[in-house]
Amino acid sequence: MKPLHNLLRFILLIISISFLQAEQTVSNLVGFEVLKIKPKTFNLIGLNTSVNPNGPNARSVGKIFGTTIKNPNIRAANDHKLADIIWTLQDGEWMQIYYAEGGGTFPPLTKGWKAVGMGNTDVSGVMIEEGFIYESKTFFEWGLVLPGYVNDRSSNVLIDKPISIISRGTPVPTTFGETIQRSPNIKRGNENTADLFWVKNQNKDIWEAFYYAKKQDFPPLTPGWKKVGDGNNEHHDDVISSSAIIVESRDKHNMPRLFTKAPPFGFIDQRKKTTPINPIPKASLKYILDNSILIEDPEMIVFVPYWISDLGLNYTTQYFDDNRWNSLSIRNGTGGLMYNYTVVNYLNWGVARVITKEFVEQF
Repeated sequence: MKPLHNLLRFILLIISISFLQAEQTVSNLVGFEVLKIKPKTFNLIGLNTSVNPNGPNARSVGKIFGTTIKNPNIRAANDHKLADIIWTLQDGEWMQIYYAEGGGTFPPLTKGWKAVGMGNTDVSGVMIEEGFIYESKTFFEWGLVLPGYVNDRSSNVLIDKPISIISRGTPVPTTFGETIQRSPNIKRGNENTADLFWVKNQNKDIWEAFYYAKKQDFPPLTPGWKKVGDGNNEHHDDVISSSAIIVESRDKHNMPRLFTKAPPFGFIDQRKKTTPINPIPKASLKYILDNSILIEDPEMIVFVPYWISDLGLNYTTQYFDDNRWNSLSIRNGTGGLMYNYTVVNYLNWGVARVITKEFVEQF
């Protein structure tokens, strides 16, 4: 009977360890992306964070840039030919939005966001669903910071027009194979028949088109991601060089199709689970983006993830980098506000989460 008794004890020990390892929860994700606005050119910009956890990425013009602009980098003018232009697709048609200085013109213009051909109408409430093109007329480069919640699951976007702009779906740089590979509704073919995915190579200031190839005997093509003009060379692992993608649909009938955008492979960590009997409360992560807190230098922009902690629980803040989650700090709950912060000026993007009562194996 003794061997059986020891076996039962061993099984109970394994069950206990598994139970302890499961007693933890993962918060929602928050993050930011710093989008470089190159001078004297067209910049393709994607909305890769959302205003609600796992919600849509859509924002109004006023939400992105401010109802009254405080950013000195944006060139404002009553004559749209002199002002920076936001190009946005609205129901398949391009709308050109600019910021008017107001006063001294006829017909009169009040200060605020206007659209070419719409007079003095305030367009700060115009919604941008996925992304836009920013035409810069300045002589210097600057960074547009877009903070928010970060989706940790796949999302769908409707393609029903000849030209659409879709965001990459995440602030984290991803590849074509990682982000769009698993979308079943892509029209595959060759560079003349397949859907084209246009990106802006910011470093070279050139537009590049990619497509998903079907097997073809001549000229020879193997299935996979290819670049227009580059033959059968594989581009599955090419990092998408812009934060958004312009999709040129090759469906002659423009039938509505759902494209799926997947998060980075490393976002999902199956070990982070909770017990269904007595779940541990998740940290409800929120954020602040400001240049007047924590650091005295007004030139420094600070991103602050924060949450309300509970006594008796342990919190591990993690950041995503190199396709995995890395621990930043481990602290016991105080029953009050807890936070971390990073200086945005030194980064291109950042994503954070909080693990509540993470079990650390001692073996």
